[in-house]
Amino acid sequence: MKKESGITPAALLRRPVPKPQDATYMRVFGELNGSRPGGDAFGNIPQQAYESWFNTWEVTNLAEKDRIFMYVKRMDDAFVKHVLEKRAAAMERAKKA
Repeated sequence: MKKESGITPAALLRRPVPKPQDATYMRVFGELNGSRPGGDAFGNIPQQAYESWFNTWEVTNLAEKDRIFMYVKRMDDAFVKHVLEKRAAAMERAKKA
């Protein structure tokens, strides 16, 4: 966008910068993202997907599992909220059209 207009939107100026220690959580979120239900049933990443990921990567430490789940779940909740808000806005626009 900056290339076209020469202006950087305020949202991009305020975007958070990922910290190196957060890379694991972002990777897990990316890997599990495709596990969520799609279409009209769109929702959070299922618990079974987390368990499968932990088993695949042999994560057995309960504290580590809890930490990964907590951070990835927060990202997942924010993502689901964003998608559902976009869908609701699109439906409102469609009603007005």
